[in-house]
Amino acid sequence: MTIPSHLLAHLPYFAAVSRFNSFTLAAEYLHVSPSAISYQIRQLEDKLEVSLVLRQSGSKLNLTTAGKALAQAYQQFEQGLEQVLVQLQPSHLSGRVQMTAPVDFASRVLPYVLAELKSIAPNLVVELEASDALRDLIQDGFDLAIRSEPNDERLRHKVLLQVRKSVVASPAYIQHYGVPKLLSELDRHTLLVRGLGQYTSWKQLLALQNLEWSEGFNTLILGNSFALEEGAKAGLGLALLADFVVADALERGELVQIMPHLTQSLSTTFYVSFAPTPQARVYVEVLQQALKQVLEKRFMGALLR
Repeated sequence: MTIPSHLLAHLPYFAAVSRFNSFTLAAEYLHVSPSAISYQIRQLEDKLEVSLVLRQSGSKLNLTTAGKALAQAYQQFEQGLEQVLVQLQPSHLSGRVQMTAPVDFASRVLPYVLAELKSIAPNLVVELEASDALRDLIQDGFDLAIRSEPNDERLRHKVLLQVRKSVVASPAYIQHYGVPKLLSELDRHTLLVRGLGQYTSWKQLLALQNLEWSEGFNTLILGNSFALEEGAKAGLGLALLADFVVADALERGELVQIMPHLTQSLSTTFYVSFAPTPQARVYVEVLQQALKQVLEKRFMGALLR
């Protein structure tokens, strides 16, 4: 039920009367005359067709049962509204933030960022969607998005960080097929890719030596970063992945870096995209602060500032 607009104007006056139990004190609080307070209460009672205040001699008054119920309900409304208004203040780090990020980044990096955020802004709740889909922030109701391309002119985009990338393979694959020494030798190997036509990282690597992608390359489509990592560990071929994805597998010896002298300058830039609002800018600042802590503690070898 929608509160009728003709009642809304009277409710703050009634709330002040119920708070102070006095027309005089309510008038002082609202900077109006006691007669104005009396008029507002009478108008509210007439429109509701119920008595809210029992007037007594002098300045004493009591609320009727109906008045107490209305006063309690309005107090709860005020408290809820106050909390929302505080949360809406850009400098107040509380409330909920909706964020979307690629599956690999959301799974391997952001959990540590969210842990840092809990200590920096304990009243801020981040709801994270891990998806490789390019979501429409404004239409889908997201506050922030982490992306590898700064698209959508309606949004603001800030560089969040750069991510190192490496070509990796399993020891078993290397033993069976050998190690390519040159990029021109990649056509002798199976290259693991995300999807049909999605060879962005491989094209970036080839461009380092002015080479182009060839339809003659032997490829195997596996989908997302984690499928590529598992495919490489299973000996299916060479994978080109962000270092934060394969860091643990490299440390355990399940994967080996291939041609590190060629891939050392290979990287992907991640951006944080957001609508141009004051609160979003504050969220970005605290996100960058938490990410900085994570870089220093865990991912210094895999991520570039």
